[in-house]
Amino acid sequence: MPTASQLAKDIPPLVPAASVAEAAAAMQSHAVDVLPVVSDAASRRPAGVVRRSDIDACGAAGHDPRACPMRNHLSTAYVIARPDDTVDFAPSASGTAAAALVVGEDGRLLGTIIAPPGASLTVTPAHNIEPMAGGMQGMELIWRCGDCGYVVHRPASPPDRCPDCGAPRENFYLVTED
Repeated sequence: MPTASQLAKDIPPLVPAASVAEAAAAMQSHAVDVLPVVSDAASRRPAGVVRRSDIDACGAAGHDPRACPMRNHLSTAYVIARPDDTVDFAPSASGTAAAALVVGEDGRLLGTIIAPPGASLTVTPAHNIEPMAGGMQGMELIWRCGDCGYVVHRPASPPDRCPDCGAPRENFYLVTED
């Protein structure tokens, strides 16, 4: 399986305040059906993705795509990947990822991987943390969300999404406290 850095393409991201019409024009000019969205141009922190189906839903809801901001139509059909994570594609199933947003150690967007039509993608972390059975005496197993700091005590693995901010499982990291 290829790594995220081998598959990532430099697709210029948009910001949530950009109009849906701007997203549609960017999709057409880059010949893609998914665009990355970052919180702001300076930080380049992933905020979501917008898919062609999200743009279509805007018009179907009676919104004016020239005035409607993308923040109203962001999709959660994405995962976060690090450059050395492996990526695999499979036939699409509901609730699966249409894109992977590849981020560096600083959390800034480096590139985007878009699943081929009719497929979804999965990301396998390069540095998979094995669940600890029993733990170490005096130590407590804790998962912390890298986005908001939400803490989950003693599970074998982090939740699929952060209960506080909605960040994906990949944004959790393992910490220990005495």
